[in-house]
Amino acid sequence: MLGGDVSKITWEQFKENFYAKFFSANVKHAKLQEFLKLEQDDMTVEQYDAEFDMLSRFAPDVVKDKAARTEKFLRGLKLDL
Repeated sequence: MLGGDVSKITWEQFKENFYAKFFSANVKHAKLQEFLKLEQDDMTVEQYDAEFDMLSRFAPDVVKDKAARTEKFLRGLKLDL
């Protein structure tokens, strides 16, 4: 899967290779769409955070920096407590 000296691979490189090998284009697209529509709804903040982290891996362009990631996260939170 990775070839060469894996002791010199970064975590980001590993994740990219892993997702490229084990997720089809259709699955990646579906997960991206799921992430784009993600809202807290009836989840706890902890559950929403976990789902956000998992799905954000399929949307690196959407959460390309900390500011974009934070904005997307906040937009998905419920307004009322």
